[in-house]
Amino acid sequence: MWRVHLPIAALALVAGMLLALFPLMPVMERTLHYSWSSTEGDVEVPLNPYRPAGITVTISGDVPEGPLMETVRSADPMLQEQALEVERRGDELEARIGGASVSHSFPEKTTDPLYLEIDEEALVMTSTPGRVDTTEEHSIIREDHRPAIDSLALTPEAQAAGTRIDVSMRADTRFDTRPTRAKIIVGVAAGVMLMAAFVLLAWAAPRRPPPSSRWRPRWEDAAVLFATAFGVVAGGATDDDGFIRLIAGTAETNGFIGNYVRWNNVPEAPFGWQYQIIARLGEISWEPVWLRLWPWVLALVGWGILRHGLLPRLIPGAGRWSRAALTATFLLGWLVYGNSLRPELFFAVGTAIVLLLVLDAHTRESLVPLVLACAVASWTIGTGPTGLWAVTPLILAAPMLWRWIRRRPVWEYAAAGILGLASLGSVFLAMFADQSLGTVIAATDARTAYGPIYPVWMDPLRYFRLFMSFATRQIVTYWAVLALGAVLVLVAGRRLPRVPGVDVRACRLMVWTALALVPVMAVSPTKLPHHFGALILIGPLAAGVVVHVMLADEPPERLRPWLTGALVGLTAAFTGLAFHRANTWWKLGTLGHIADTKPLAIAGVPLWPGLVAAGIALGIVAWWTQRRRRAIVRFWAVVLAVAQVGFTVGTFANTAQAMARRDPLTPGGPYTMGAAALDAMRADGCRLEESLAVELDPAAGVLDLEPAAKQRMRTDPGIGLPVWRAEGRDSFESGWIDIPDAVSTGELPIVIPVAGADEAHRVRVEYDDGTTEDLDPILKFLGTSDYSDIRIHPPTGASTFRVVAESDGPATWRRNILDGAPAPGPNGELVDFVVAAPRVPEVTPFTDLVDDATVATAWNLAFFTPCLDQPAPHPGTVEIPDFILSDSERPGSIAFQSKNGGPFASAIGLREPVRIPLYVPGDHDESALNALDLIELRGPDTPELAPSRNAEAPRSGWNVGPDIALPGAGGS
Repeated sequence: MWRVHLPIAALALVAGMLLALFPLMPVMERTLHYSWSSTEGDVEVPLNPYRPAGITVTISGDVPEGPLMETVRSADPMLQEQALEVERRGDELEARIGGASVSHSFPEKTTDPLYLEIDEEALVMTSTPGRVDTTEEHSIIREDHRPAIDSLALTPEAQAAGTRIDVSMRADTRFDTRPTRAKIIVGVAAGVMLMAAFVLLAWAAPRRPPPSSRWRPRWEDAAVLFATAFGVVAGGATDDDGFIRLIAGTAETNGFIGNYVRWNNVPEAPFGWQYQIIARLGEISWEPVWLRLWPWVLALVGWGILRHGLLPRLIPGAGRWSRAALTATFLLGWLVYGNSLRPELFFAVGTAIVLLLVLDAHTRESLVPLVLACAVASWTIGTGPTGLWAVTPLILAAPMLWRWIRRRPVWEYAAAGILGLASLGSVFLAMFADQSLGTVIAATDARTAYGPIYPVWMDPLRYFRLFMSFATRQIVTYWAVLALGAVLVLVAGRRLPRVPGVDVRACRLMVWTALALVPVMAVSPTKLPHHFGALILIGPLAAGVVVHVMLADEPPERLRPWLTGALVGLTAAFTGLAFHRANTWWKLGTLGHIADTKPLAIAGVPLWPGLVAAGIALGIVAWWTQRRRRAIVRFWAVVLAVAQVGFTVGTFANTAQAMARRDPLTPGGPYTMGAAALDAMRADGCRLEESLAVELDPAAGVLDLEPAAKQRMRTDPGIGLPVWRAEGRDSFESGWIDIPDAVSTGELPIVIPVAGADEAHRVRVEYDDGTTEDLDPILKFLGTSDYSDIRIHPPTGASTFRVVAESDGPATWRRNILDGAPAPGPNGELVDFVVAAPRVPEVTPFTDLVDDATVATAWNLAFFTPCLDQPAPHPGTVEIPDFILSDSERPGSIAFQSKNGGPFASAIGLREPVRIPLYVPGDHDESALNALDLIELRGPDTPELAPSRNAEAPRSGWNVGPDIALPGAGGS
């Protein structure tokens, strides 16, 4: 046999060496060069990353005293701090970037130009290009002080004096690469050799049939098929669906998968090869129902492995209640964690496949499944760091496997071992397909610099965040953990061997694999509860085992009463505890759900303490009844399974009623994810975008006031509305105003702009039915003003209203600017107490306004807006959006903040953010919709600087390049 295994070892060894070489192979980088002369006028050049790879500035002509040029117009403070400042002081010219400065003599009568040369190695000011003037001791700093650049302009003084500045720079495009021909050959050769070695190993392996397993359809298969199909249509979104949708969209504009939202759009490599699948789906449509077809298919694959692969191995004779518990917990876990673009489903399915292959290898005593398991584990790791979990079944099963492997000829398991190690490296073909090791290290350094990166000892933060998550997510995780804990107790107590029809070794491997997720999550740099979604296959498997053990024949000595009581009581108590939080699904995915904004309560009294107490009491009852009658444990097994099925059915029913009661069959009706999916399947689509409306002219909807009130008001030119301005201790009444029909029917609100309101400056609305409503300012302002645009919805029985304002004295509200928006604070400019005339907005369809425009949708909303044209991050630069759609009180999101590496950090400053009132006609009772906010970015008609030269150059595989993050960067 050595004649067969020697070629296998040789092929695998060469393939492994080629795979190790693959990340180091050179790539071709597209380079972008920019040239600008001050004679061309001001230009925009919003670089991303913010600093060029290298820049040369030539200064000549008449140079006046003072600043000469501007390179940053952004309002972002970190970009401003890293701007290039060139200033003449007497007979010296000084350049400053951050805390560093260089200077050079520049006599007034000189006609020779000066050159400022900046790259990652030095900041140099010289009179001779390419050389350092040794007589000028302050003309060089040998450190990386590249400046941030979003525009190039002369100061007015320099323009008037006739100063000329020429700039030549190269954008940082290190990630815009493609594989060279040599790299393609190495990758193809490694893949072919790896497959050839595996085929030879499979051919040489002894023919042992796999364990018999019937794959005939069952009722639970049909339930999973139809329930998951319904979830694809109507299920709520998860936290990062919009985030990943934006990331996948960069494949077309970048040429690589980059982080659209932060980290300066660096590649997601080495992880995230699955985003390419989403990107290909997005080329057809970005509708959520279409994008979720891929996780649906993956879920069905996972269910097949779980139900027809793993369950028969652990409990071959699983009864209907065991299968019911398995099905219910799987469906609930999938709806919460798996119906998503996030990678947790890959972690779960990959680890389940590895676990199944390891068990198959042990049963058949075959090395082939182990090698295949190595390849599956490798590609699971490639989906995300938590994918390391997929390796743990191989490690944990090593002692069990070694008992029969050592009986094989040494050349057989040596060849398989070499092939297995090479298979673990096979994911390099995806990780480094269009990137090199150097660029991946640079991207990793950027992610580390910007963060958030949490150390291992902060992993308890993940568990706290789980505790603060919405109720159903907590319940899914608690159920999985409790079931696995029960199996662990049975395994540790050596009680499973007494249970007929249970594979103890398989159960032990399952539970230890689940426990291995804890350290794997701990080393993950992010401490988010999403990663518990990796349990959505192993958790249900444990639930099925527990119910099977409780129902098994002759139970008295296997399941102690205390364990039954603990399992039943803790399951009920933790389910009740989860309801200390609202059952709020992510953003607009929660619309219409019961208990979607507040925790369950009766007459304002929260229910969760009572539910926890009832759960503990139920556990005591289970313990006591089993002590009295051992066989009663079977009853509690059925109770447990029925409860899990009931809660799962209730959750799906809640989703169904949320869609049904919001008129899903009427095109253009109220928004839910289910209604949007039905529209998309009818080829309509864009339901959310078409349900929005904007108010372009606030003055058009002003309501008619009584003459006495009009006389006290003056038009504010800033907003174009009549306003009353308080003068010291003062008061104002608008007089009684009829409530328009559009307001009475719930189509539109009444809007009252108010500035400077606080405890000493109050506004209220009085209705003719005797009710009163105090107006609290919100941090959503009208246009660019200080007016808080407050919306009210009169009670059903009211027909008229009036506005009453009272001032106790001089203004006390102070205006600060935080992230480009007004905000209250202890310092800042005092704002007068002013109340504008109430209005009912005259609205225009949102789609008419943004039809030909780019709209930067915040990452948490992007999944719901498939029809908006997102601004593109191009290699080296970004496209400045026309609008920003978010639910934030400030313009933009982390994509517009340099502390997070937001690619669009220069947008606010290059453009002025102007809030445009946004409405959802006829749907004002939904706070998630009312939170939507639209910002128009208006600015000067400044041309964008186009590249002067576009070329390609080879880049070595180990070339990392300079730091991407700005000094002091780091956010959350």
